[in-house]
Amino acid sequence: MLPDKATDLLYSSWQTLIPSLASPHLKYSEQTLATALDITPNIISACTTLSCTQKHTSITCLFFDSKFSHFRFYTMLMNEQLGFMSIDVLTCKCSTLPQVLLHHGLFPTAPSQPHMAVSVKLLLFYRALFKQSCDAINALVSALKTHYSHRGFIMTDAQVSIS
Repeated sequence: MLPDKATDLLYSSWQTLIPSLASPHLKYSEQTLATALDITPNIISACTTLSCTQKHTSITCLFFDSKFSHFRFYTMLMNEQLGFMSIDVLTCKCSTLPQVLLHHGLFPTAPSQPHMAVSVKLLLFYRALFKQSCDAINALVSALKTHYSHRGFIMTDAQVSIS
């Protein structure tokens, strides 16, 4: 089964975008290595000249474990969206929307015109968890097999042969 045209277009968009995010990602990684998580401001920008005409976009962001101001935490509790926060992103000819997001530790959920972003720290935690989950599952299965074998239950595979 081949991907449809929309899937090919989306894939092509990501392929075009990813190289432009390498530098912002490396800078963000260098700046945040072995540091506490910062409070993400309500308005973010990465303009280097401060003289560009800026475009305003509102993005819903999913954070991992960030310090929140009391007002922002109260607002999130009232909206029942703990972990999610809406921020305003200012873009210009210096930095595209995905570049500004990554500059502030957020990864866009779409290659163009994203409406949501996910914390890079959350994605890194998920990756670490995913890498270890296979070991954890295998350990659990092995422990269960040993436990049930000691209790006298014989484990079988799909063909009902003794393993």
